[in-house]
Amino acid sequence: MLPNINGMVQNSNQPAKVITKSKISFKGDSLLSNINEMTQNSNQLSEVIAKVIDLVTRLLDSEMAGVALYNQETNELVLQKPAFRMTNDEVLAAYRVPLGYDYNTANVYITGEPYISNDSLHDSRLRQKFVKLFKAKNCITIPLRIENRRIGILHVTNKKSGIFTQGDLEILTFLASHLALFIDKAIIYERERKQAKELVALNAKLQTHQVRLEKLFAVHNNLIEQVLNEDGMSFMIRTLSELLSATVFVEDSHFNHLISSHPEEIYLSTRDLLQEQGKIHMLNKGQTVKSAPYLHCDRQVVRFTAPIGKARYTLGYLSMVIEAENEASDLRMIAFEQGAMALALEMMKGRIKVEAESRFRSELLDDLFSGKYEDKESILQRADIFQYNLKKSSRVIVISLDANEGKKLTESCDYSLYQDIQNHVLYVIQNFFPGSLAVGKRNCVEALLPVVLSLSREEMQQRLNEVREQLAIYFQGRQVLVGVGCECQYFEDYHHSYRQARKALEIGRFITQRSGVVFYDQLGIYSLLFEISDLSLLKNLVADKLGPMLEYDVKKDSFLADTLEVYLKTGGSLKETAQTLFIHVATLKYRLGRIQEFLNVDLRKSENHFDLQLALFAHRFLTKID
Repeated sequence: MLPNINGMVQNSNQPAKVITKSKISFKGDSLLSNINEMTQNSNQLSEVIAKVIDLVTRLLDSEMAGVALYNQETNELVLQKPAFRMTNDEVLAAYRVPLGYDYNTANVYITGEPYISNDSLHDSRLRQKFVKLFKAKNCITIPLRIENRRIGILHVTNKKSGIFTQGDLEILTFLASHLALFIDKAIIYERERKQAKELVALNAKLQTHQVRLEKLFAVHNNLIEQVLNEDGMSFMIRTLSELLSATVFVEDSHFNHLISSHPEEIYLSTRDLLQEQGKIHMLNKGQTVKSAPYLHCDRQVVRFTAPIGKARYTLGYLSMVIEAENEASDLRMIAFEQGAMALALEMMKGRIKVEAESRFRSELLDDLFSGKYEDKESILQRADIFQYNLKKSSRVIVISLDANEGKKLTESCDYSLYQDIQNHVLYVIQNFFPGSLAVGKRNCVEALLPVVLSLSREEMQQRLNEVREQLAIYFQGRQVLVGVGCECQYFEDYHHSYRQARKALEIGRFITQRSGVVFYDQLGIYSLLFEISDLSLLKNLVADKLGPMLEYDVKKDSFLADTLEVYLKTGGSLKETAQTLFIHVATLKYRLGRIQEFLNVDLRKSENHFDLQLALFAHRFLTKID
């Protein structure tokens, strides 16, 4: 979703790009290189801004960018050199926006809300004088702030490869605080040099401040480098714990425990703790929250918790636990919040990677199952990325997660929880069928299972039933059904096997399957019956074979049809039928006698059973679709 020129929200007409691992790696290396160069070699404001512009234009594949900083004395935003590839100082100096004017630049700075315009020439919120001067076709504007203090705004214009997207906004938003920090550092350096000439007495204080900044940047760079080097979250947590001299742990966005620097210690969830202390609302506002002292393992401690990410980008929560009598210094708190920012980058990077792989896997299976692909070689190469060999035999399965109330899986949960649910399903499948290739859809999962020669049909069905049982426990109140297509030995088989798995699933909803696993090649006559498009044929079959008995059931509210169905399924066993229906054998004999009278058929002759079973299935099918 993107903000349109009126500040509302609109759907992007451009397809989302798959973010490949190589692109993520390239951006990570580029960001690390620029961060090191900024922090080690650049003190001049113009040098830092030049490198900020170079960094963001490369990351967003755009032509130009500019930084406007707030001037407190004149209460206006002033464009800084260099900007928008302009060399004329007079033109750049003319770009001054008073905060009282209703222009995009001032609005973004005042509200702190980013803004995207993909039609700058017709956007009334943009100052057209500068749009034409800088030849801006589209632009993205974000506030530059450090914690709750805004220092200016950043413009990025003219996307080279189309329009600015939500992905661009997420990258720039997470990067903005770091860029603001670098710019602010340069501003501080310039201010310090000027003050050093005028106020020699402040040298000691400035030196102390410089040491503090260096320590802060050391912490910041250390964490960022770990993100870019893909050291992993566990390594970052251990580093944070050492830097802060405290126990730190991470919870997901639903306050489920993920990882801790001291896994042997079990802590009350942050949600439960803050709700008990009446402070949970503070965390919901994106603030770092300090708990009241509480008892943990016979010692008084306090917990600091910071959101990982901001507002709707909250990916989880970082907590630091220290002794209640110890004070948290400013430097310690800044390092803690820097840790939360670094973890946001790490988790966002992981989310982008997982979503990209999931999208790529889904596209592969969609192409394979639909039979619409350019050539076999490209499909084979795409499958090789996931280490799946399509040249070996496979089976297509479809797992349906049907709510008893008919609700979709996503109606009762948000997107992040939906992702957690789908991940659990894929994990269960991989656990029982290693090497499988699966993708989660809204209310089902589609998968390719490699055929293992040592695994018999009965063993495969048993494993699928175990999958069903685990999912039934996880999805309480949902019916879990599995449709299995025929074995695929050639490329053309995948499309047919997928249709068969879908058909088996569809038929499975109408026939009683104790196992809940329906193999298409075991359906026999039912698969043919299900293909009949002229429903009048089925209605005539039901009326001819079962009509009088069904009329009696409706009139007397009796259960002759149910009795007949169970009797036929048990192969005509009186004892088993009576036990299944919880009735006496004498009662069963009476019902069977009535059925034979109504239908004029001898139930003792097995040759009559098939026609009656077929008619019962047709009756149930017609009842369902009505």
